[in-house]
Amino acid sequence: MSDLGMADTLYHYMNGLNKDRYKSPSYQIKEGDVVNVNVTSPGATLALGMLYFRTNNIIMPFNRGQDEDDDNVIDYETMSQAYCNIVAGGCMVMGLKFAGTANKAAFDTLMECMKVSQQIMGCPGYVEQAGKSTVENCMMTVLLSLAMVMSGTGNLEVLRMCRMFRARVGPPYNLYVMYGSQMAISLSLGLLFLGGGRYSLCTTEESIPIMLSAFFPKFPIHSNDNRYHLQAFRHLYVLAAEPRLIVPRDVDTGLPCYVPVEIRFRDTEDYRNVSFKTAAPCILPQLDLIIEMAAPCILPQLDLIIEMAAPCILPQLDLIIEMAAPCILPQLDLIIEMAAPCILPQLDLIIEMAAPCILPQLDLIIEMAAPCILPQLDLIIEGYRSMLAKSLTSDHSSHCSVKPEVIKAFTSDSRILALTEYFMNLKGMQSLDKSDYHGNMFGITQLKTVLAYYSSQYKIETDGIKPEQLLKMEFLMSMKAKLENLLDGWQKENMTLLIKYLQGESLKGQEVSYLSSYLTWFDVPTPEEISKIIVEGAPTLPVLCSSLPHLSVSTVMRILTAWTAAS
Repeated sequence: MSDLGMADTLYHYMNGLNKDRYKSPSYQIKEGDVVNVNVTSPGATLALGMLYFRTNNIIMPFNRGQDEDDDNVIDYETMSQAYCNIVAGGCMVMGLKFAGTANKAAFDTLMECMKVSQQIMGCPGYVEQAGKSTVENCMMTVLLSLAMVMSGTGNLEVLRMCRMFRARVGPPYNLYVMYGSQMAISLSLGLLFLGGGRYSLCTTEESIPIMLSAFFPKFPIHSNDNRYHLQAFRHLYVLAAEPRLIVPRDVDTGLPCYVPVEIRFRDTEDYRNVSFKTAAPCILPQLDLIIEMAAPCILPQLDLIIEMAAPCILPQLDLIIEMAAPCILPQLDLIIEMAAPCILPQLDLIIEMAAPCILPQLDLIIEMAAPCILPQLDLIIEGYRSMLAKSLTSDHSSHCSVKPEVIKAFTSDSRILALTEYFMNLKGMQSLDKSDYHGNMFGITQLKTVLAYYSSQYKIETDGIKPEQLLKMEFLMSMKAKLENLLDGWQKENMTLLIKYLQGESLKGQEVSYLSSYLTWFDVPTPEEISKIIVEGAPTLPVLCSSLPHLSVSTVMRILTAWTAAS
């Protein structure tokens, strides 16, 4: 009976009525005679939603007694902030619903929201309307949602995104990238490799409120900030984690091997007779949703196996030889040594197909160069032979550094090798480290062109279908951030050189290449255009922005810094 008045209590904390009505010994918020709704309203709103969780009840909005005259006042900043938070809230709900499922539709939707957020953050006109702090919090919420959906999978795209966000250190990022952003990035990385790839999140009725408490999208400003959310609750996600890795082993050798499996789900109100096929080792779906998991059956007729290309294992090789009388086996000893799961009557057919066979001794096959051609060799290399898979099947962990030349081992295609060789030997584009960078104008121009094309709404489409991007936006934004940090550092050390340029003096020497890169990237106007600006007294940012409307605010701020230093 004590819970009957819970909705009324939550309404009190959402709207900030007189706080004398509800007294608590742990109540530490003192804002006069009312409740500080900035602290209590987000949690109370979520608690009200969880109060009616899975009840199919409709919660009607509260009427705050708005005046009719308020409808005529349009606050675009509030509208922009509301839009960003609504989208971020929808992404959080999607992350909770599909946590640990690696659902492709949910992943693609969240990735699209993340790309839109990055485009807004990269456009000063858009981001200033809602505020960088608001967009930053929404981006971290979307990142956490992505990590929840792909928990335990080690998804490479999400990992790249975390690396890009992690690199935002120092000015100008320290104005809006606070401790909470770094905490959300670390939390996302932990979810991505949950339990070393052995665990994933579940979506049971007990797990949803636990994850909501752990991933509450109200991030702290500093390490001791517990005003909006107790940071100790961030560790509650372990209660929603469960082991879901399945590693099949060969019964003879005891070594891990690949086995095709079919997983069938229990019938629910939303779907019936649903199953999917995959290859183990793999992360299983939520365990209480699975009704059956089986490997393909063993077919006794060899001609049927050849026709169906069934990936089954035939353990009795002598029985296969007796049943396959017409086949010609030129190297029977080699076949027995390799434990080939199927015997095809024509060796040329083996060279062309070779996909359905399951090879339990992968290390031996790759080193011996068996006559069959495996069309998905990258799957084998990324499977048991990868460092991640070996760490899942052994009792020790290790780390290594891979040289760029290892890329050549992944393919024998001459076109891919030529492209790899070109990019690996391209001078000036290998690194953006200060020691190696010499102001390559070609690379800067190309990077600006690619960013402008990918950010444009006039991209080439075929029948309304967006083409797949050759370069990921996360990688491009990371390159942009590194380049701008490098050029900002050069500006601090060579401010006099920039002032001489703006004053129209002639320049010579090695630093001219850096200056050219700086002017090209930031679109700094010519000295003649600068000289036409008439300013009475000290220049200000609004005056320069009105005089140079075609430039971005960041470029005008750099010109203002040089102008102020010269005076």
